[in-house]
Amino acid sequence: DLVILLEKPHERITRMIYLEAAVFTTTKTLIDLGIFKILAQSKEPLTGANLAQDSGADPSLIERLLKLIAVEKIVEETAPDTYRANDITHCIALPGPQGAIEDMFQSERVLAALPEFLKETKYANPTDKDNSAWKYGYQTEQHYFEYINTPGREKILEAFRNHIAFK
Repeated sequence: DLVILLEKPHERITRMIYLEAAVFTTTKTLIDLGIFKILAQSKEPLTGANLAQDSGADPSLIERLLKLIAVEKIVEETAPDTYRANDITHCIALPGPQGAIEDMFQSERVLAALPEFLKETKYANPTDKDNSAWKYGYQTEQHYFEYINTPGREKILEAFRNHIAFK
């Protein structure tokens, strides 16, 4: 409530369309690179160059991504281009939170397709599992649970299981 009181309407809209999506996407990318686990295991702060070397990513890209999540206090920037884990970093390094992020990241495609799906269904309240925004967004005949249980998608299924176990 305090943030809402302090934020102007245009600031809230700007945060929604730029920052929140960027933080989510950046966090997912850094999970894929193993950055949270590396930081959580380190006793000392690490430079972006160290993290890039350990992950195999371009140092400039790692720096850009870390700067964004440091502003959001997901990691702590202790000196220029030097980072250490905080409580949020340690949490994200665990299987449950990582699974939740990875599993929910799949919904991005569905959310992007939702306005068009609703328009095509004349804005009817979706009630049919066989005619869903999931199937529309993923261009599949499989519903979500069929999709994640298909051979070759074990990583997606593991993310779902970790998500469900996340507390």
